Amino acid sequence: MLKKYLKPTSLPNRVSLAVLVLRLSFGFLMIPHGYDKLQEFLAGKHDFPDPLQVSPIISHGLTVFAEFFCSILLVLGLFTYLAIFLTGAGKYSIDTKVFM
Repeated sequence: MLKKYLKPTSLPNRVSLAVLVLRLSFGFLMIPHGYDKLQEFLAGKHDFPDPLQVSPIISHGLTVFAEFFCSILLVLGLFTYLAIFLTGAGKYSIDTKVFM
């Protein structure tokens, strides 16, 4: 059942190119924000807002994961169906190579 949703969709070349440009743009814009937070996290500066009420360390770690590591995955085109559910990753992604 889940494989049905993870299978790449066939998109026209222009749409795939547009999805690639959007993926790279958003990914490269988010990586510096996540990198700054990663450096703070590794330095032990956990003075971070805790909107989920779990702990500042966990909130900081989740933010680093979302902004840095998920941005890298987005740039690579790996596991992008979780992020770009409606259009898929397009032809120019690792997901397409893996699942097709």
